Amino acid sequence: MPLSPETSPIPSNWEPVSLDGQGVRRVFGHHPAGVVAIGAEVDGEPRVLVASSFMTGISMDPPLALFAIQKTSRTWPTLRQAPQLGISLFAAHQQDLCRQLSSSDPKKRFENVTLKVTRSGTRSIIVPESSGWLECSIFNEVDAGDHTVVLVQPGSGWIRTDGEPLVFHGSRFRSLSSDPS
Repeated sequence: MPLSPETSPIPSNWEPVSLDGQGVRRVFGHHPAGVVAIGAEVDGEPRVLVASSFMTGISMDPPLALFAIQKTSRTWPTLRQAPQLGISLFAAHQQDLCRQLSSSDPKKRFENVTLKVTRSGTRSIIVPESSGWLECSIFNEVDAGDHTVVLVQPGSGWIRTDGEPLVFHGSRFRSLSSDPS
């Protein structure tokens, strides 16, 4: 049976949101997202950016994931030159490190930070103690408004069996809670 507005009132704890930039941001902020560091060594220098737009399971054959990068990024034009990208899935205890690596000041990003270059020889960078990481190649880039959507194809991956992921929700970091059942 179709429902009409008269038979399905909008709950009182819901409010309409205009779909201007700020309103869209508020709605999108209600969707939890994992946070990743994307990195590689390029021209002998570490290049890392942080994204909460990382999505997995885009395709299983071939395996594909994606993330979106603002077109105003000063890091991405250099980072995309790397043959492989290390994608580290931040762990719950890495909130401060995540904030530091996302600093707009490139010099502050790496102060007292230990990053690792993968053993594969591709110069991908990973964040130690992350909850998992992938080594990926760029599969495709797609124009998407004020962002570029980057599809990546993982070539290898590792997970920690004893860690929880860092989650971004409602414009702040949160932790997962266990289901009591």
